[in-house]
Amino acid sequence: MKLLIDGDAIIYKVGFATEGRTYTCPDGQEFKYKKDALKHCKEPVLSYNPEEISFALHSAKMMLKSFFALAETEEHIIYLKNEEEGVIGFRQDIDENYKSSRKDSHKPYHADNIREYLEKNYTTEQAAPGLEVDDMLGIFQTDETCIVSHDKDLLMIPGDHIHIEFDSVLTPLHIGETEGLKAFYSQCLTGDKVDDIPGIHGIGKKTAEKLLAKASTAADMNEIVETAYIDKKIPLERLEMNKQLLWIKRDKKDLYTKTMEMFPTKEEGQRD
Repeated sequence: MKLLIDGDAIIYKVGFATEGRTYTCPDGQEFKYKKDALKHCKEPVLSYNPEEISFALHSAKMMLKSFFALAETEEHIIYLKNEEEGVIGFRQDIDENYKSSRKDSHKPYHADNIREYLEKNYTTEQAAPGLEVDDMLGIFQTDETCIVSHDKDLLMIPGDHIHIEFDSVLTPLHIGETEGLKAFYSQCLTGDKVDDIPGIHGIGKKTAEKLLAKASTAADMNEIVETAYIDKKIPLERLEMNKQLLWIKRDKKDLYTKTMEMFPTKEEGQRD
């Protein structure tokens, strides 16, 4: 089995963990996370005391070793974000607000060093122009591969996964076809605040799961989601846009289509 590894999972997990981020309140109390500091004071001061580069690179190496040990293989490809100047992702062409809140987001202190280390010491591939790392993982997932990522969006992709939890615990999963579809349609209901994709106000993960619980086909799920949008008087054009934004590619030419042609009838868990 070959591991298809999300490079951002390594760069950002290790990068943030080794940049020494600290939130300090006026009374001198320090907190690792902003949410904890905000419970103590209104305007905590952010500062950094980064670890040595060598420690960050060693941490990246150990993270990869943990993947290899769990999967009992070192066969892998690490997919990295396309950083060619001027490349615009197809999702930005669909909706200019997609990921707009990330434009000024903080980049981990050692991010560039970790990426360079991965490129020099492991098998890496840059995402194709216009595509994201998620799409590359979706396109190349087969019965003989396993996706390794911390991104919940990828749980719509059928097959084997190693999901990196918030606390870095590794959870092996197998996603069936129906389970993957429900993950996708659940996001159509909830939206994705991180990526600036609006969902239906008042519908969170638990409500979405309840609405889709008895659905077993893509057509059933689509009808449930369309009904929810209509009930809230949200134009179906917005739903169709959300589908295009949320759907992770399975083929380089693949975009979500209303005809459901990409979902041939098959047994749960069976892949082409």
